[in-house]
Amino acid sequence: MLARLSASVFIFLSAGLAATGQSASTLPQVQPVQAQQQSRLSSASDLSKEVPLNTDPDNPSPPYGMVLVPGGEVVIGTEVEDVARLGQQDQFAMMIVTAETPRHTESVDSFFLDATEVSNLQWKVFLGAKKRKPSDLLVEYGWPNGEIPEGQDYFPISLVSMPEIEEFLAWSGKRLPTEIEWTRAARGDDERAYPWGDKWNSKVVSYGGRSPNMPVAIDDFEEGASPYGVLNMSGNVWEWVDASFTPYEGFEPYQFKKSKRQHITLSPEFDSRRRVAKGGCFVSSRDESRIDHRLSLNPNDADAGIGFRTARSITPGAEVIRSGYRRMASGSHIENEGLLDKADLFSQERATYLEGSDGRIISGFRYLAFAHLKPDRKDGLARMRKSARDNPVTLGLLSTSEALAQPALPPGDYVVAFKARGESKKHKNDRRNKSRSKNEDDAEKLAPNGEGENVGLGGLAPWPGIAVNDIHEDIDFDQDKDVFLFYNVNNAVVGWVPTGDIADGAFEKVNSSCDEEGKDWTVEFSLDVVSRRVPRFTLPIKLAGQGLGKAD
Repeated sequence: MLARLSASVFIFLSAGLAATGQSASTLPQVQPVQAQQQSRLSSASDLSKEVPLNTDPDNPSPPYGMVLVPGGEVVIGTEVEDVARLGQQDQFAMMIVTAETPRHTESVDSFFLDATEVSNLQWKVFLGAKKRKPSDLLVEYGWPNGEIPEGQDYFPISLVSMPEIEEFLAWSGKRLPTEIEWTRAARGDDERAYPWGDKWNSKVVSYGGRSPNMPVAIDDFEEGASPYGVLNMSGNVWEWVDASFTPYEGFEPYQFKKSKRQHITLSPEFDSRRRVAKGGCFVSSRDESRIDHRLSLNPNDADAGIGFRTARSITPGAEVIRSGYRRMASGSHIENEGLLDKADLFSQERATYLEGSDGRIISGFRYLAFAHLKPDRKDGLARMRKSARDNPVTLGLLSTSEALAQPALPPGDYVVAFKARGESKKHKNDRRNKSRSKNEDDAEKLAPNGEGENVGLGGLAPWPGIAVNDIHEDIDFDQDKDVFLFYNVNNAVVGWVPTGDIADGAFEKVNSSCDEEGKDWTVEFSLDVVSRRVPRFTLPIKLAGQGLGKAD
């Protein structure tokens, strides 16, 4: 085998192996690629503009560079009867097509999607914000000397892996579209095979039949746009979607009648650890450029023909909470992400865009978001106080890009819990078994300033890293007040604030208010829609730096 293969050959072989579940990572590395032409987009300046991202879910307005894809039903996949035709009676090709079966209909909510693929310039701005250099692979095969080739600012970023992409998504407050969302954006309400229609048109797509086989600018081929104005959903670069390479519901292996006496069972090697990419790329065949084609890839694969575009939910804060929960990872007091109510959450988000980039280059993202647990039957306030005196009740997740003044916490993700007023049983036992002087000696040893001094209301707990049950309650927080506790990723209490009054009444949706600068916030929320009377909490949050004012 040759020591190196061209980018075209590499991607072609990758596609074939990945469809069977085999790894493409053992193939030789790609050669550098050169783009065909320059983008029509204007050059971005260093000037920037910060705008609020909060939108009315009943009348959603797309963020810069994105389009609104309305919810509805979408046809997914390929009819079993079409497998032999699409695979041209070739056993290997038919096996690939079987991953698209059976054809079915799915429902999807409205969402926002990038009108174009993510560009080289966007990736460069992201790396600069994170104070990181481009990866060795990107430098060797895409950005010579670590710089974007001249004239290619608005060409699709490639040669980046899924772990890198996920970091970008968290930084920008976005996510990947699901496979169903991607298909809805490409197909719309009908059953077209390609974003522009049902008939193949080689003049509106960057695919393997064009010469030379190179990527084009992200705003090229306007004639090939999808029904919602999304560009290059076929060709140019494969696009990651948020989906594992698993069979559709109702999948059955394909029975191919090779002869009167010979039947062959065909099925791809599905693997939930692998991810799906859609749309084909600049070396793909006509068949691979179809909307329904599914490419299976290892999340660590990085290739000259693999890029991505981003999505956002209509509900503000959904992506922030999702990323926050994943950063908290295992061991959180919230057992799984599905317990958080993303339909009723609080969020304030502001994004900064580079001027002159037509809104396609985000240079900063600031946020404050809180999601409470989903509605469930809970105790009334009296019973909740009784149980929460000994075992704090988990209420939800707070995620913020901003440092907080009250409680005094750095940017991050925190589980919020309710600790009811009154002395816990554990603390009573500690008092009985230990002298007060002994407790004071322990506190002096553990205090960060070495003097055993207590911090004020809303301050950092004197013992960061100590589990809540090991904290000396009468020193850490006032036992005569209901308090909110803030757990960090290690499940340690690192801050607290008094709750103030807690109302006990009918369930209400999340409500928030703030001062003129957007620095002092109160978030009111309930947990239960079943009981007649439920506790309604008021969570106070004070930002330490710049405010996050409400959208106009």
